[in-house]
Amino acid sequence: MNFSNDYFEDEVRDGFYVASVIKRIWAAQLEVLEDIDKVCKKHHIRYFAEWGTLLGAVRHKGFIPWDDDLDIGMLRDDYEKFKKVAQRELPSVYGVLNFENMQYDDETHDYMTRVYSGRQIRTDEEYLNKFHGSPFVVGVDIFPLDYLSGDEKDIEHYKEQLILLSTTASIINTLDAREKENHLHMIEKIYHVKIDRDKSIQQQLYLLADRMCGMFKKKDAKYVTLAAHLTECDYKLPKSCYENVVYIPFETIEIPVPIGYDIVLSAKYGDYMTPVRAGGGHDYPFFKSQIELCDSREFKLYDRYVFHRRDLERTHETDHSSLKKISGNILKLLREAQNEMYTLAEEKNWDSVLTLLADCQDTAVALGEKIECVKGCETTSVVQLEKYCEKLYIYYEHITTYGNCPVPELRETLDECLSHIQSSITEEVVNKREIVFLPFKKSYWKSMENIWRIASRDSDCDVYVVPIPYYSKRTDGSLGEMHYDGDEYPDDIAIWDYRSFDFGLHCPDTIVMQEPHDEYNAAISVPQFFYSGNLRELTDDLVYLPYFMLDEIEDTDERGKVSLEYFCTVPGVVKADTVVVQSEKMKRMFIEVLTEFAGEKTSKIWNEKIIVMDRSGEKLYDCIRGKWTE
Repeated sequence: MNFSNDYFEDEVRDGFYVASVIKRIWAAQLEVLEDIDKVCKKHHIRYFAEWGTLLGAVRHKGFIPWDDDLDIGMLRDDYEKFKKVAQRELPSVYGVLNFENMQYDDETHDYMTRVYSGRQIRTDEEYLNKFHGSPFVVGVDIFPLDYLSGDEKDIEHYKEQLILLSTTASIINTLDAREKENHLHMIEKIYHVKIDRDKSIQQQLYLLADRMCGMFKKKDAKYVTLAAHLTECDYKLPKSCYENVVYIPFETIEIPVPIGYDIVLSAKYGDYMTPVRAGGGHDYPFFKSQIELCDSREFKLYDRYVFHRRDLERTHETDHSSLKKISGNILKLLREAQNEMYTLAEEKNWDSVLTLLADCQDTAVALGEKIECVKGCETTSVVQLEKYCEKLYIYYEHITTYGNCPVPELRETLDECLSHIQSSITEEVVNKREIVFLPFKKSYWKSMENIWRIASRDSDCDVYVVPIPYYSKRTDGSLGEMHYDGDEYPDDIAIWDYRSFDFGLHCPDTIVMQEPHDEYNAAISVPQFFYSGNLRELTDDLVYLPYFMLDEIEDTDERGKVSLEYFCTVPGVVKADTVVVQSEKMKRMFIEVLTEFAGEKTSKIWNEKIIVMDRSGEKLYDCIRGKWTE
């Protein structure tokens, strides 16, 4: 099964943040489903999307954004046929688990078959390539769908038998020898079976219960049920719902759903088109228990950021090579050179004056080139430097031709030129603030656009948009194809090439970034130069501005809280000076998650650096300007 690189990227779906690691899990599970589908087509076995997979297909055309498993169902005859051929027909990487092949009493107590990709995580190339970079054990749950009589007395008797067998199976290993034997004797008498005491008693009881689930045949039935759930709720649906299948989109493929899916979903979920995120049916993500094992193998693709106190600290000053610093130093050197030149001229040492005139011209040209690099060629500073060079050249030619020049005129002219240069550089370089925007995908530019427009209208600020490239990651975590969207921006946005933009020379007052993960993302990475730790050393104020907006995460939304960790406990959030969030509620959640991540003593730090941005961007820009004047 093939997926485009961008399929694996972090995404916001229906207001929920789906991390790249989850996307790889989805792809891995679709790979399992494809292999199951091949077996089913070969043996003419029909299956249907079930539970959350069915709901996701109908409501989201894919996985429910806050879900991470795949469920399908088969009518009993198809289910039994699949169990017989599955292990033989599926690729050797898979295991098949159900009551018939359980090796240990505590292995499964579920009325279903699970097709899974082995018993432990694997980081070898073959496994990673097949399962799209997921090292985890993944699988698909297959639920048997059984026919059910329309007679209420038959249904009640059916439920009683299932409860008796299931309850006995679940407690049998906790009973003493006498109690156990009494229960087994009763079961043997009721069901006319013989239970082998030398084999797993629990397994035999569950197998008996599983066979009981299929006691009704299609011709005698009115309903279809998931028998195991019938004992917990009134789960029965018209058998016409499962008379046929229809195929509907699911992620990158189409999957079969029961033709009566509206009735099925309405019975299970009520108003099923209205999403509900509170609570959860199982641990999310399901591979949480496997993460530590993955960490121990130092698998790059799922390497996780670990907080260090030093990540909150800068290592050096940011302006030692900036244009502002260089301009000041050069103006000082030019002033000193001119004063020396006047002294030499009064002493009639014209050869030395010529040398200083040439040196001043070379220095002015070098300064002009740096200003052009940073500010462009149409600045007053560059114009004044060009005029200065012209005067220097005129005096150089005059002295060369006539052997002298009027010293008062030389002094007055060059001092005036230098004064104009200093005034223009003060206005255009020294007193100008710089803000650099670093979008990495054109489609995410919208999150920056408002604040960019506000900054662009500020006459005291020079604004630069420097789109940066990013790499797709291969299944082993290494960098793959490079992407660059810098040519896709509208004409009214002046774009600067990241390859020639000199951050040291600019030394921006503020850098606004979008990608906070550095190397800790399972799908992409920006070049190392643009990691948050390095960017922080290039500016006085590193701002992390997310490219997405989420639905508000309620206190009851456990999966939403888990998703926070994927974009909250990352280097860019920790190392940025300003972190932008969408609401006061989100700020509170960020602080809680980060404090738990980095320690109680850091709570005040998060509270100070995290700000809430209004949609217009005015509040954020006021915050940025406030830091410039501190």
